[in-house]
Amino acid sequence: MKRQELKIRNILPLSLVFIMAIQILVFNVHFTSGVVLSYVIFFVLCWLLGSEESTWNEIQCVANSYVLSGVIFACLLFSQMRIASNSDIRFSVFYSDDKFYDLNFLASSLYCSFSIGMFMISKYHSKVIKCIYMSAILFIVAALLLTGSRAAFIAIGISFVPYINRKQLVSLIIIGGVLYAVLPYLLPELLVQRFMGDSYNDASNEHRLENWKNAILGISMHPLTGCGLDYSIEALERVIHKTVNAHNTYLYAIMHFGILFSILFFVFMLRPIVKIMKFGLSKKLVWIILGYLFTTTIIEATLSLTFITNIAFYYLLSRSDVTATNKLFQ
Repeated sequence: MKRQELKIRNILPLSLVFIMAIQILVFNVHFTSGVVLSYVIFFVLCWLLGSEESTWNEIQCVANSYVLSGVIFACLLFSQMRIASNSDIRFSVFYSDDKFYDLNFLASSLYCSFSIGMFMISKYHSKVIKCIYMSAILFIVAALLLTGSRAAFIAIGISFVPYINRKQLVSLIIIGGVLYAVLPYLLPELLVQRFMGDSYNDASNEHRLENWKNAILGISMHPLTGCGLDYSIEALERVIHKTVNAHNTYLYAIMHFGILFSILFFVFMLRPIVKIMKFGLSKKLVWIILGYLFTTTIIEATLSLTFITNIAFYYLLSRSDVTATNKLFQ
């Protein structure tokens, strides 16, 4: 690796590792080794990606890997077709006889594959490659719908906002109308009601809001040092004596770092996104990223591969060389 002068992109990830050391050694906060190690891997990975310029071939390879991972998950879901939630007929990928991937985490992961595929498809001129990408994207979306995740469903809608213009509005209305008419025949009735009915104001969302209130309560009791570098269910049980989850990526981060140091974490998270936007990129990628950020508000994705790999990909894009920049943001 070439020697790099110290810049914010180099210092910021490592400073967060230093902050965790201060929390543990000086403030004696409670910690779980798995949480601390996950953060260290996350920060070091982004530090490495931010230290070298990335080429177009590297970005292509990583992007294709993301899309392929979504196709693999979709294949597993369709091959198993096992119901994970009997109350509203939602499907997931099982990795043992009775254990499966969390529905919202799986949907968020599938959305990531979908969104990166949507962005990359516009970077190829070959009709064959475009058709392959489009087939993969439609396959992933079909699997995503079977998870029953409303957040990912809304995120897909957010990612299509830049396509709404006078020329394409009629096409989008037609496609939307066809989907609205066809989906009831393709999906179980309970799933259709979940997406298109009045289920957005149901008990699960009320429960999620209650969890957010509990997370905020926990933060208010330890605003400077945080609630500890461990899992939210353990931290909140210790702090407010309730067995609940934070159920929100950003509240979870504040619980870990406290209000002051979490600002550095959010700067670390948003910096590559802001850098990408300065390239003068298309509005399409901006809305895709907004869609992803929306999906992470309803899950604790802070230490999940879904969150880590996406932020890492944004770091990769933000350090693209001249050739890659011209291809990505033309």
